[in-house]
Amino acid sequence: MSNDKEKEKEKKELDSENIFVDGLSVKDRLQEKYGEQALRTLLKIAYYISKVGLPLEDACTITSVEKEKLEILMETDPLLRKVIEVKQLEYKKDLLSAISRKIREGDDKLALQFLEMKYPQEFSKKRKKLEDRDFMSEVIDFIQENEDIVPLVKLSSGKGVRPEDKEKYGKNLIQSVKDLLG
Repeated sequence: MSNDKEKEKEKKELDSENIFVDGLSVKDRLQEKYGEQALRTLLKIAYYISKVGLPLEDACTITSVEKEKLEILMETDPLLRKVIEVKQLEYKKDLLSAISRKIREGDDKLALQFLEMKYPQEFSKKRKKLEDRDFMSEVIDFIQENEDIVPLVKLSSGKGVRPEDKEKYGKNLIQSVKDLLG
């Protein structure tokens, strides 16, 4: 019975689904251009993208629409392309709104996870671990792992070393770094 309730809820949401682009309803324009049946299918695709969060490919599969054909239509019809893009953004907006609401309600754990994900340079734990490590040991590890024997940059000018300059500047890079470190 819960399956019937879910189907009824989905039907109501589909019936109330509207398609807005730039603040204007485009349902009538799409119906005029593609017909009632195609509009109904587009509304289902829009619903599955914006309310359920399905990717376009899955929304097409569930509505028995060939994704390739829809993509061709989207290339030739900017309005249709815009509708799909708006529906994808609506889902993203709804998720971000729900997360923001939970954060404002005081969910500190969610707030920290969101900060780490949204602003990794500032809040990521992984980034901080790398910054804590000694820079020179990172350089030495990199050189030893790659066993490069030719410097990539001339120390005197700061310009890159060309392959034909190897004879002039071919001092062993690992030995050079060890000499610098003493």
